[in-house]
Formats: sequence, C-alpha cells, structure tokens
Amino acid sequence: VAKKQEAFEALSGDERAESLSKMTDDERAKALHMMSPEQRETTLEAMEPEARAAALAAMSPCDRASTLTCMTPDEKAEGLMGMSPSDRAAALHSLSPEDRALALGAMSEEDRASCLAVMSAEDKSAVEAAEEKIAEMDVMSPQARAEALGGLAPEEQAKALHAMSSDDREATLAAMTPDGRASALAGMSAGDRTATL
Repeated sequence: VAKKQEAFEALSGDERAESLSKMTDDERAKALHMMSPEQRETTLEAMEPEARAAALAAMSPCDRASTLTCMTPDEKAEGLMGMSPSDRAAALHSLSPEDRALALGAMSEEDRASCLAVMSAEDKSAVEAAEEKIAEMDVMSPQARAEALGGLAPEEQAKALHAMSSDDREATLAAMTPDGRASALAGMSAGDRTATL
C-alpha cells in the first residue's frame, strides 16, 4: 500500500485526475483521503467541474475543508457552487470565517445569496467579522499591514496573510523585516507560499 501511495503521489495533478476517473466512488474517496491537501487541490484543478464538485462533496468534512483552504477564492467559489445546497452548507461550515469570506467575495451576488441562505446565523456573523477585517487590511499600506501582522500570533498572522491577494501578500512580506518575513513564510500554507513566491 505504501509503494502504491508513493507512486500515486509522484504523479502530476492531471495524471492523478485521470487515474481517479477510472476508480469506483469508494476507491476515489480513499485515494483522495491519502493525498495531502495540496495534492488534492492540484488533482481537483485538473478535473472537469462536475467531477470536481462530486469529489469535493464525497470528501470527509476535514478533507474538504483542508482542500478548499488550499484553493484560490475563485476555485473555492466554483467548487462550492457545484455542490448541492446541503453539501454546500456543510462545506461552508467546515471552512474558517476568513476562507468563507474569500469564497463569498469571489461569487456573483446571486451565488453569494444562495450560500448565505444555507449558512447558520453564527457562521454568517463570523463571515461578516472576517469581511470587515479583510476590508481593513485592504486599505492599509504594505508597511502598515506588515506592522499590524507583526503583533499577531503565528496562526492569526497566517490567516491574515491567507486572506490577502497574492499581490498584497507579496508586498506585505517585502515590507517585513527579514526575520519577520521568514517567520511569516514558515507559518503560511504551502499553497499560499507557492502563490506568493
């Protein structure tokens, strides 16, 4: 099993997607579970939209959340809108408020309203607070963002950097001290690091 997993992990996202298309639903779910979130994301990116939505919906809540977190806001939005309303509600609930806000921000007003309609009052409130934080960061200069992030715990710093566009993240990191930048990069997800560097 370990050798099969290593061979599967060595494949490109396109190759993994092709391989998954030949599996049963149960085999596909198990194979996706064995991948890292980043590998799942690149594999799903290579799939057709319908297959991608089905794969996301079939994942465990934990796998789905970690995979959606690696995706760009546009990919999150597309993945969520390809799900049934009940699967979408579960997926949205499993995301952090920042990731929910990013996904909703990439949607049309109609899709956003559809998502908000299936969310709990608590999740909606958390999204509103995250959207306010994102808006505050958007108007800051890179230097001001770097200073604000310097006072945050590493986990909160990673969340704030994740909520930024790759251009804003890059400018913010450039405004940090070398030690601060190294620490911030170490705390970021692999997907955010790749998108930034």
